[in-house]
Amino acid sequence: MYEVIKSTIPFLLEGLWITFQISLVTIFCGSLLGAVVGMLRTLKNKLVTYPLGIYIHSLRGTPFLIHLYFVYFMLPSTGVSWLQFEAFTAAVIALSLYTSTYVAEIIRSAIEAVPRGQSEAARATGMTALQAMWYVVLPQAIKMMEANPSLMAV
Repeated sequence: MYEVIKSTIPFLLEGLWITFQISLVTIFCGSLLGAVVGMLRTLKNKLVTYPLGIYIHSLRGTPFLIHLYFVYFMLPSTGVSWLQFEAFTAAVIALSLYTSTYVAEIIRSAIEAVPRGQSEAARATGMTALQAMWYVVLPQAIKMMEANPSLMAV
């Protein structure tokens, strides 16, 4: 029994290290993409919000294993050379896309939770919409995400 454990520990530790690497890269990429998608979803432009809504709901509504199979098996079968992924890259892409949908909804809900009067007051002082978002709305939304865990349960 000890021999079996002794012989499998190096493989388990290697798998743990790879899992840790995938997790770090995925958290970074998924959060970055999710933040952009979440902010874009707060725009009033239907040409932007509807496709992003479809993206979010289609990825959140299907099992992750389907996404992984699609990225690892289906995309390479198209014959396009830049869609040929190694297992590590495919896992990072699939997990990042999946994670980004959850982060996007957290960001969107936090931005929409900031009272509209805050951005209107910022605009009334002469700020552009981007400045109002960056200097007034986003700091309050970040505070709400930190202080209100119910926003995390999207």
